[in-house]
Amino acid sequence: MSDNIVEMCGISKQFNDVLVLKDINFQVKPGEVHTLFGENGSGKSVLMKILSGLIESDSGLIYFNGEKTSFSSYKDAQILGIRSVFQNHLLFPDLSVAENLFLSKISGEDKHTRGLIKTNKMYSDCQRLFDSLNFKMDPKKLVKELDLWEKQLLEIAKALYVKASVIIMDEATNLFSDADKENIYKIIKELKQKGISIIFISHKVEEVLRISDRITIMRDGEVVITGTPQELSKDRLIKLSAGNDLKHRYPKLTVQKGRVLLKAENLCMDNIINNINFSIRKGEILGIAGLVGSGRTAIAKALFGINKLDRGQIFINGTKLNIKSPSDAIKAGIGFISEDRLTEGLIQNFDISSNITLSNLHNAKDGFFLNKDKEKDIARRFIKKLVIKTPFVEQKVKNLSGGNQQKVVLSKWFFSGAKVFIFDEPTTGLDNGSKVEVYNMMNEIVLNNGAIILISSDFSELMGMSDRILGIYNGAQVLEMKREEFDLEKILSCITGE
Repeated sequence: MSDNIVEMCGISKQFNDVLVLKDINFQVKPGEVHTLFGENGSGKSVLMKILSGLIESDSGLIYFNGEKTSFSSYKDAQILGIRSVFQNHLLFPDLSVAENLFLSKISGEDKHTRGLIKTNKMYSDCQRLFDSLNFKMDPKKLVKELDLWEKQLLEIAKALYVKASVIIMDEATNLFSDADKENIYKIIKELKQKGISIIFISHKVEEVLRISDRITIMRDGEVVITGTPQELSKDRLIKLSAGNDLKHRYPKLTVQKGRVLLKAENLCMDNIINNINFSIRKGEILGIAGLVGSGRTAIAKALFGINKLDRGQIFINGTKLNIKSPSDAIKAGIGFISEDRLTEGLIQNFDISSNITLSNLHNAKDGFFLNKDKEKDIARRFIKKLVIKTPFVEQKVKNLSGGNQQKVVLSKWFFSGAKVFIFDEPTTGLDNGSKVEVYNMMNEIVLNNGAIILISSDFSELMGMSDRILGIYNGAQVLEMKREEFDLEKILSCITGE
């Protein structure tokens, strides 16, 4: 009989042409907190989605309580006793808190939930659970009326309500105040005493060292090391998760900076961002660091006219802009390379040439009509310039690899005449070779007197490619650091509120 409640052996996973997990071995003991630590893109969440039944591995075996098992669905893992608290909440917005909690217990294996629902008992059971957890939440409140942190509490309560034996917590404390975090730590301690295992995913070094029994560090889809908090100090955690010297991983060029190209003053929006101020010069890459939900992408979308500002001013070359829509931003010379290139950056069923000219159709026309030959010539120019791998110019972008799709997005903004490029998670899902190609495109932009705002959850990428870094926490600006001052520990401390 195994000493482990969970054993994952030789787990590998590939998405398109990117190998995201490489022969992973991971074990969890009953009643322990085992933390997965690593930068975004290291493979932590993918590994846990496999354990949760949300996706299937390409190879490898999973054992639960010593017995080989496989999950064809999220429900299969739930029936076995594995519950997940992910950052993307799995809730029904038009149902009440108690109804969402109750539904989490309904399954083909649960005979006690069949038949008529006793509404009063449902609400009283929910309130009793919340009281035991010290959660201040109304069971009758609709989920769509909850704040994000309340939804996170509800997800944790759902996992406890069904008496799970393994609970996966993915960045579970990001949205909580210090007092609420202490409550979560107390609950985790009580769960351990009951023999429940916690798989914890966190960026917060102090938190990880405080609550973990063991820590597994992942980098680039592989396990680096597994050890105890006593064996893995704060400095060692950071260094092992970051990996090789930044100079060897990122082809950052030293570029002479010009005058201020874009300036943002007092940007405020609906309690999401508050009093954001920065400027960026020609030839400069400004990195923005922050956790998911910090407001970093909201800043980008405000600059591009997707989000409406309550207050604040934006200037390009000293001229005040009135950006009410993305078309206003494009006319001003701002391009936005979205994190979700598949749905926001490209039209999948269009060919390469149609996607490239979409941002500047006027320059692909003869008079009032689009000139298809001219459009194809434009596309061929960018295919050659950015080395887009395609058999022909008429190829639909949905048939290109992730790296080549990203090149088409960049080609679109080059053709638009943009001078300020906003890159939001530009290398997500790309292999190492494609990442380097994206970094070289950034170099080309700044060499041609453009400027880049780089938003990334990969802190090594931020430090490797940025000239300065702004830190955002809870919508506020908490850090500004020059390249020669870059310090990963300080950046992490500021953007996690530690």
